[in-house]
Amino acid sequence: MAVVDELNRATRSATPLSLLMCDIDYFKNYNDSFGHQAGDDCLQQIAGVMCELFTRSGDLSCRYGGEEFAIILADVPPEEAKNMAELLLKKIAQLSIKSAEASPYGIVTASIGYATYQPCSVVPLSTEAFINKADEALYKAKEAGRNCVEGGPISVQMTVNKSTSTEPV
Repeated sequence: MAVVDELNRATRSATPLSLLMCDIDYFKNYNDSFGHQAGDDCLQQIAGVMCELFTRSGDLSCRYGGEEFAIILADVPPEEAKNMAELLLKKIAQLSIKSAEASPYGIVTASIGYATYQPCSVVPLSTEAFINKADEALYKAKEAGRNCVEGGPISVQMTVNKSTSTEPV
């Protein structure tokens, strides 16, 4: 799994790793209105935008399921990840794909959540926790009205349980 490999690499090299989760807004309505072939065409156009934008050797974009895409950006700090996510939203809007009636924008848009892991030598981050943080940010973007970006760096802190009492519990 690419995320596992990239998290391990980021931890070893102490470099940031960003994960973008991109979900096409109101896509079920799009499929219901225009048909599954049109939905497939829409997804292919958006995937094409990703192929044009994310071209560095440390970039990997893939369909994550349904209308959702995951983009791994190696050695990309949180500010740059946010900028890249905002550029992706702009490029998707520039496709000017007519949307279903449920969308308030008139064109197909997306919501993006991102998380950036900035490794420390004390606490590694699990793959599941990394994906969950990006997914949580995606849902915040949807709750914020869609067609926006939410997210940021992940702060990983080690929790140490110490008993400060000498009394038996």
